[in-house]
Amino acid sequence: MLCYYCENQARATCRFCGAGVCKSHVAAARFASGGASPDTMRGLQRSEFVLVNNAIWCGRCQAQWFVAPQ
Repeated sequence: MLCYYCENQARATCRFCGAGVCKSHVAAARFASGGASPDTMRGLQRSEFVLVNNAIWCGRCQAQWFVAPQ
């Protein structure tokens, strides 16, 4: 796979947009994955997430938080 930005050999894939990135274009960003637990559905307002503070990021895509309407 080639780097999306400079066409050098990609070393990783951006966790947010999926672009291949080379060593020159790789960066890190916080990634949150998870969702509501069964308790949340019963009104207890408990959610569980996995946070990764150094997820591979291309440094150019604009990942944004999304809050689902209740």
